[in-house]
This record gives sequence, C-alpha cells and structure tokens, in this order.
Amino acid sequence: MAQDTASEVIRMRRLSDYFHAHFSSAFKIAFTVVFILVNLTVMLVNTFYIRDQIRMQNDSLVEMVEHLTLVEDNDTVITYLTHYGHTHRVFLRYETHDGAYEYETATPPEDYDSHVVEAGGEEVADLHIDNAQSNLLAANATYILVLNGVLIFIYAMSMLYFHQRNKRLNRPVLQDLAAIEKRIDGEQAGHEYHISDFQDIDKALRSAAERNERLREAHQKSIQKLAHDIKTPLTILEGRLEGIQSGRTEVGEETINVTMEETQRINSLVERIIHSDEAEFEGRTSLTEVIGERLRAHQGLFEKKGVALRYSLVEDAEAALSPEDIKRLVEHLLLNAYNHVSRGGHVSVTLTKDPVTLTVSDDGEGMDERTRRTLFDSDRDINGVGMLIVKDIVEKADGGIEIESEPGDGTEVIIRLHS
Repeated sequence: MAQDTASEVIRMRRLSDYFHAHFSSAFKIAFTVVFILVNLTVMLVNTFYIRDQIRMQNDSLVEMVEHLTLVEDNDTVITYLTHYGHTHRVFLRYETHDGAYEYETATPPEDYDSHVVEAGGEEVADLHIDNAQSNLLAANATYILVLNGVLIFIYAMSMLYFHQRNKRLNRPVLQDLAAIEKRIDGEQAGHEYHISDFQDIDKALRSAAERNERLREAHQKSIQKLAHDIKTPLTILEGRLEGIQSGRTEVGEETINVTMEETQRINSLVERIIHSDEAEFEGRTSLTEVIGERLRAHQGLFEKKGVALRYSLVEDAEAALSPEDIKRLVEHLLLNAYNHVSRGGHVSVTLTKDPVTLTVSDDGEGMDERTRRTLFDSDRDINGVGMLIVKDIVEKADGGIEIESEPGDGTEVIIRLHS
C-alpha cells in the first residue's frame, strides 16, 4: 500500500511541466515527423523525376546520333558528341561495329548506360553514356539544397512560433492556477480569471472559506456561551463553600445535594465544550418546577450579598424547552440582576400564564439607551454573553424578550413564551 502511494506521488507533476511534456513536446515530435515525411516525399519524387529526365535526355541523344549517322558522316557524329559531352557534362564512349571510329571523352565513362545506334535498320555502333556529373544532376543537387534550406528555415520558424504560441496559451492557465494557490494559502489578491472553470473553483473556495469562518465563529461563540454557563454553578458552589467556611451554612443533606448537582452540571457543560455538542430536545418542561428549584438554589447567594430575592410562580406553567435550557435562562437573568444590585436591594421574579410570561426585575443601577441597544450584539466578549444566551433560548421557544431600564431606576426583563 505504501509503495502504491509512493508511486502515485512520483507520477504527480506540475501543470507547467505537464503542458510542456504532453503538449509542447508532442507537437514538436509530430511536427518533426511531418517535416521528415514531407522531405522524404520531395526527395523520392525528385529522384523519380530526375531519372525520367535523364532517360529522356539519353534517348534524345541516341536519336540524334542515329539521325546524324544517316545524313552525315561519322566525323560529324563525333564532333556532335564532343560538343554534347562538354556542354552537358556527361562522359561518353562511341564505338562503330566495323572498328573504323572510336571516341571517348577526356574522362571515360564508368557507371554507364549502353545504347545501340541503328542506321537504316542495322546496328552500326554502341554509345555508352555516364550521367554521374551531368548538368541536370548538378542543377538538381543545387535545387535540393536550396529546397532543404527553405524547409529547415520554415521548420525552425514554425517551431519557434508554435513554442511561443503554446507559452501564450498556457500562461493564462498557469496564472489562474497560481491565483488558486494564493487563494488556498489565504491570500486575497484580486485576479481576473481567464478560464471560467478556475473562476468557479475560486468561487467554491471562497464559499468554503466563508463557511468555515462562520462555523469557526459560531463554534467560538458556542464555547463562550458554554464557558459562561459554567460560571453559574461555580458561583453557587462558591457561595455554599463560603457559607460553610463562615459557619452560616450547615453541612447537611441539602448542601451536599446542591453541591453534587452543581458539580454534575459543571461536568455536563465541560463535556459539551469538549464535544461541541448541544442535544436537541423535543417535549415540554414545567417552568414552575425548574424555576422554583433554581430560585431556591440561589437563595443563599443573594442572602450572602444582602439582596432580597422575591418570587411568585404560577402553577403548571410549561414551555417547549429542555430543563437545562430553562435553568440556563433563569440563572443568567438572576446573575445579571445579582451583579447590578447593591446590598439592601431586591430582585423580583414573577411567572404568570396566558400567555406564559417570566419577569425578572431589580432596583439596581439600570442601563442607559446605548447599553440597551447593544445588549444583544453578537460581538460581545465572554463577560457580556449572558443576555445573548437568554435571547437564544427564548428564540428556541419562538418567544419574545423586552428590556425596560433607566439609569438608577433598575431593570425589568420580560420574557413571553408559547404555552
């Protein structure tokens, strides 16, 4: 398995190298093969053409010698052959069958074609022709050299042109890929994409990054809220322990039960922080029972501070919230009031029905308009997320929340829930 993975990695390559290897090189090879085939075809066609021209030229020479043999004498034939061999740069040998005349050019023919000269229907002489150095072959060699030079020039210019063209065609792709890499690395440099597919990839990456950022922020807020929730049982435990230390609270069954319950709540909240989990709840819970239990648990904390905690709860009030959410709702409202009420003040909690309404009021320092306006802002730090938690819980039950407060006149929080 490891070897397979390693081989897969070895086969990976950069796109620029891929373009060069699979497009540029493939084109160069194909173009070179085509160039060689064209050149070979030209050479082959030219070879057959030259051979045909030489054959026709030699046939014409033989016909001319036969004509001169009929109408002229052999001296004229030899004179003509001498002129022909000089002007056409061919090597000749002429021999009559009676042995009376024999002629040979200064350079005797070696690789020659033999032709029989006839006159009056009789064979009178033999003519040997060597075209190895003929003007036709020399002209053809010059033609071939020039043609090959032109073809090589065209080949070189074509290769240069297509190389530059491939670079221009590949450049937008590589630029788009570089922009995608920057996007993955978190850089936000603007880039106008040349290829729509890469633009779609960039949009998908941006969307994923934004989604991840929202999830990260939501996770951070969730952790802040859960951490803030831990402060409530810790505060209760602190109050109980201080009461035991000062001798005001006896270590009885009630104290042990409250301590165990708040410790278990802390453990439960820590588990939720670790797993970032908040279980869904389906059903209804008695507001009267849970709120009453929380008020009794906080009674000692308020007494320690010298704040009167008064409450009036209607019977049989319910809401579509989990017991834990109701505890959190009440505790954050109580602790907010506790933190803003001075010794000698009071906090009142009222629960009524039709509709179900929970009211928490105090005679503390109150809030100005700006504080009320920003009370539910999502960017508050951990010390100010208590009311955000209250708002989230109320919205779970499709309820509403109202705040009435003035500086120096205390605060009243009114929560209406669907029964």
